[in-house]
Amino acid sequence: MRAELIERWQTVDGQRRRSELLQMGLRGNWPEALSGFVATSELGDNPRDLRGIDLSGQDLASADLVRARLDGARLDSSGLEYAQLDLATLTGASLRLARLNHASLHACVALGTQWDDAQLEGTRLTASNLTGSSFRRARFRGAQLEQTILLNADLRNADLRDARLFLCDLEGALLTCVQWNPPRPVGAARHSAREELAHRADGGCRHRASGSRRGHAGDTLGAAR
Repeated sequence: MRAELIERWQTVDGQRRRSELLQMGLRGNWPEALSGFVATSELGDNPRDLRGIDLSGQDLASADLVRARLDGARLDSSGLEYAQLDLATLTGASLRLARLNHASLHACVALGTQWDDAQLEGTRLTASNLTGSSFRRARFRGAQLEQTILLNADLRNADLRDARLFLCDLEGALLTCVQWNPPRPVGAARHSAREELAHRADGGCRHRASGSRRGHAGDTLGAAR
């Protein structure tokens, strides 16, 4: 994240624009408030440039963030329930303790993003690339993660009960102490993948308790197909 993309929000002009965005709740024609703002022209025909913004602790329920660029943004402890973030980019952003229950994040790109302790219950994360992201203690109950890439993601102590993970790539993911109760699968191949995920998650929990270094290596899992 370039320093200028963060510093622009700290100027008088940046603070004024941020206030306007918050007054609108990031709904309606909020991109108009960014017309002529520093570096927005870099994104061509996409005026939804929120790169580097700090929206920590803000109530943004039902926000319209479709196609928004939120690279490097701070959204810690923010309320994004029912928000629309389809096709958004959240690479390098921080959403620790954020509330995203029932939000839609279809086809998002969020590489190396921090989601620790986030609430993602009933959230749609289908076809998204979440490579290298951290979801420690995140709550995914009832979430949809079909065809989601979770390569090298950190899911330790996450709650995945009742979540749907179909055709997800979990290669290299850390799964220590994941809470997992998959529904009865249809087909033996899917059954094997799900049983392996549950087995390794449970095994990782035992290894962690004993302090075995070998157990951490066993917390990784190949692609679940």
